[in-house]
Amino acid sequence: RMRDDLTNIDLLSAKVQLDVHCGRLIEFSGQHQLGAIPTAKLCLSLAAQRLPKPTMAVVRARLMLCLLLQQNPSLSDYLGPSSTDEEAHILAKLTGTITEDPNEQLVLEDQGKIVTSPLANRLLSTRNGVVEIKSSHSQSPIRAGGNAHQLQLVGLLEHAARDLDWLLEVNGFNLRPENLNRFLNFGSYGGCNADEPLPTEKKQQNTFLPALEPPSLRIGLRQRPSRQLPPSDSRDAPSIYIEMMPLRLHCDLWLSELHLANGDLSAARCLLRDAEERMGHCVHLLPWLYVKFCVLKLQWRRLSRQAGAGPLAVPLNSLNHVTYAEAATFADGICPRTDSPLYRAFLEKAGTPQLIESTNWLLPADKATYGESWQQYIQQILAVATLATREGGHDSIQLLALFREGLEEVLWIASHGTCEASNNAPGLIYAFFECLVGVIEARGALMFESPSGVQCGTEATAPPPTKEGKAGKDGKSGTAGGVQNLDVTLLPHRSVLEICGNLRCQGREKHGLAYSATAVQDMQKLIPFTIVLRHALALRRECDIFCSLIHSDRLLCDQLHVNLSQASDTYLNARMLSKGQLHALEVPPETLPTTGDIFINWMPSDSGVSPDLALQTLDEQCTFILLACPLSDDDSTENQILVARGRVRRLDLRFLWDGLSKDVDHCRPPAQAVTMDHVERRLSCAADILTGRSVAVDRSHGDLQHHTATQQVLLALETDGANQGIAESSPSA
Repeated sequence: RMRDDLTNIDLLSAKVQLDVHCGRLIEFSGQHQLGAIPTAKLCLSLAAQRLPKPTMAVVRARLMLCLLLQQNPSLSDYLGPSSTDEEAHILAKLTGTITEDPNEQLVLEDQGKIVTSPLANRLLSTRNGVVEIKSSHSQSPIRAGGNAHQLQLVGLLEHAARDLDWLLEVNGFNLRPENLNRFLNFGSYGGCNADEPLPTEKKQQNTFLPALEPPSLRIGLRQRPSRQLPPSDSRDAPSIYIEMMPLRLHCDLWLSELHLANGDLSAARCLLRDAEERMGHCVHLLPWLYVKFCVLKLQWRRLSRQAGAGPLAVPLNSLNHVTYAEAATFADGICPRTDSPLYRAFLEKAGTPQLIESTNWLLPADKATYGESWQQYIQQILAVATLATREGGHDSIQLLALFREGLEEVLWIASHGTCEASNNAPGLIYAFFECLVGVIEARGALMFESPSGVQCGTEATAPPPTKEGKAGKDGKSGTAGGVQNLDVTLLPHRSVLEICGNLRCQGREKHGLAYSATAVQDMQKLIPFTIVLRHALALRRECDIFCSLIHSDRLLCDQLHVNLSQASDTYLNARMLSKGQLHALEVPPETLPTTGDIFINWMPSDSGVSPDLALQTLDEQCTFILLACPLSDDDSTENQILVARGRVRRLDLRFLWDGLSKDVDHCRPPAQAVTMDHVERRLSCAADILTGRSVAVDRSHGDLQHHTATQQVLLALETDGANQGIAESSPSA
C-alpha cells in the first residue's frame, strides 16, 4: 500500500505525531529502536535522499523532532544516523508486515530476558549524579552541553524555516517585494537646511505593541490597516490566503524565543520584526500567536534595556546630522531630490517600506524618558491581557510572562524615580501581584473540587445521567446538583461530536461501563458541565504537549474556552481572571491592605545577558520577586512596602526542600519541642540561599547580618512563647 516515497513520508510524519500523543518517544526492542524519535529520523532521512524539495509533512516532522528535543534534552544523544536494518524494521512495523505478540513482554519478563536499555541506564546514572551534586553543589553533568543543545534546536528550526520559505516561494509569496519606482517619490523635506532642525510635529510616535481590532474567532484576528503607499509604488500586496503563513510565523516566534534565551538580542529583534510583518499576511491569525509575539517583544525590550544593546531613539529637537542618522528617518520611503544633501544618506540608509503599519522598535534615548509614556505602556499590556484571558484561551504561561514584564517595567520606573509613575508604583506593584495570584488560582480551579463548591453565581445544575439513561434529580430542568447542563448549540460543533463519540466508545474498553442509548441520546441536546470541562482540560493538555503547533486544535480549544465563559458563570468566575483584577492595573489602589501578606513570584532567570550568568544555564537558576505588605497605616520605616529581588540556584533550593522534607518525616507524630539551634540553622540556611549565597557543608553561616536577624527572630519567638504558654499547649497546636 506504500509504493511511492511521498506516501511513505506522509505516513511517517503522521506516525511521529501519533507516537508523541501516545507517549512513545523511544523504545528499544532488541537491537532496534522504535517510537517518535527513530520515526522522525527516518522521515527526514528519506526526504533528504529521495525528494528534491521538502513537503509540509517533512516540515511537521522536523518541528515535532525539535519539540521533543526541547522537552527532553537527554534524547539528543540518539540522533545519530540509523542503519539500514533499523529503517527497514520501522517501515515493516508501519506497514504491518511484522505482527506483534501482545504477550511477548510478559513471556520475556518471566524468562528474565528483559534488560535495562542504555537510555534508562543513563537516566539512572544521571539521577544518582544529581543526588551527589546536591551535597557538593557542583555543576550537573546532564546540563553541561546546554549551549550546544540550544544551537542544535536553532539549527533544526532554521532548517524548517528555510523549507517553509521555499514552499511559500513556490506559491508566489514574497515578504518584501521590490519597488521598482522607489526613486520616483520625491518628498518636501529634501531641500531643508542642514543646520535647521527637522520639524517634530510631523513625526508620529508609533505604539510599541501592534493594535488590533476586536477579534472574531471564526476567521481569526482582523487585519491591521495597510500602509498608505504613494501612487508611484509598483508593489502588489501578497496573498493572505496561504495556509502555511501561520506556521511560518510560529517558527519565527519560536526562533526568537531561543535567541532571547541565548542572549542574542540582535537576531531576536530581526526575527520579531519579520514576525510582525508576517502577522499582517495571515488571514487566520490565532490570538495565541499574537499574544506570544507581544510577550516576546516586551522581553526583548527589557533585556535590551538591561544590556544597553538596543537601538536608541533620537532626542527631540536634535540637529539634522543626528536626526538623519537614525534608521527610522527614511522609513516612509520618500526619496529626497537629487540635488539635496540628503540624497546620498537616503541611498545608504533607506530601505523598502513595509506594506503594513509598523510599530516602534526604538528604546528611549535616556533613562529620564523611560517613564514618560508609562500610562500608554500599561494600557497596551492591559489590552493584550484582556485579549489573552478570553480569545487567547487564558494561557497561564503567557499571562504570567505578560504580567512579569509589566511588573519589571514598574520596578524599573520606581527604582529610578524619574517621573510621576514612581508615586503610583506601590499600587501598580500590588495590582500586578494580584493578577499573578489570580492566574495561578484560575489554573488549578475546578480540577480537584466540585464545580458546585466554587460557583459564585446563581446557576444550578443536575447531575449527569446515570448509566441506565435516567437523569438525576430534576435533571431536565437543571435545578439540583451544583451546575447546569449546557446546551449543545452553545458549544463548538466539533467539540460536541468528539464528546458524543467518546461517550459511545466508553463501553468498548475492558473495564468500562457503557452509557445506554437513552443517555447518549439525551446528551446530544444537553451535556453535563463536568463532562464538557474535562473535555476542555484534555484538549488544553494536548495543545500544551505539542506547544500549540497544531493550530486547528488550538483554535478549537480557544473557541471552547470562549463559549464556556459565555454559557457558564461557574467557569467564568473560577477559570478566568476577574474584571476587577484587570481594572486595578488601569486604576491602581492608592493604599495597600495592611494585612502583612507576602507575595513571592518565582520565574526563570535571563541567562546570557549578564556576565555573571554566562557560565550557568537557564535550568540551573531561578529568580524571585518578593512583595511584603505593611502591617499598619503608619508611615514609619517598619510599616512601608517591601519589594526584594533575588537570584538563587535550583540545586540550593532542592537542598533546602530536602531538609524541610526530612523534618516533616521526623515530626510524625508531631514533635513536642524543637531546639533553638535547629531552628537557627534552618533560618540561616534559608537566608543564605535566598540571598544567593552557597550553603556551607558544615551548615554554618558566616554572615553577621543574617546571624543578628536570626537571633532577633528567635528572641521574639521565645518571648511570644513565654507570654502565650505554648509549652503547655497540645502537640497539635
